[in-house]
Amino acid sequence: MRLRRAGCAPQPATVVSAHGVTRRTSVCTRKGVETVPAGEVACGTVPMPEPEIVKPNTPNIMSVDKSAIISQFQLTKTDTGSAEVQIALLSARIAHLTEHLRTHKKDVHSRRGLLMMTNRRRKLLNYLKKSDLPKYNDIIVKLGLRK
Repeated sequence: MRLRRAGCAPQPATVVSAHGVTRRTSVCTRKGVETVPAGEVACGTVPMPEPEIVKPNTPNIMSVDKSAIISQFQLTKTDTGSAEVQIALLSARIAHLTEHLRTHKKDVHSRRGLLMMTNRRRKLLNYLKKSDLPKYNDIIVKLGLRK
């Protein structure tokens, strides 16, 4: 159980949880309470609910469908890291983040991430242009990017 202070100075104390685990936390010592048994609340504190754990099978509405993009741009059946696949994944993430930044104009941390992604995509495109020009032209057309 996590404790929230309600107007008194916190002091380090030992808390014993319901499972018998001892841990250090901040507890009010206004009435001389130093240890808090399981289920009991110290003076001036209110129990806070535990944070919810995100389930791994829950679909994330903020993410991109990677498997569809990989299957569309992969060169072989097990290819997940070629330059073409990486460019396609970065393009999808860039498009998603651009939409996010249209509504959240002051989100400078995401803007920095967007700049880093566009730079990484540009480097991969330059590599592909030097190594295999027909593939470069093909992916530019498929993704609708400017040269």
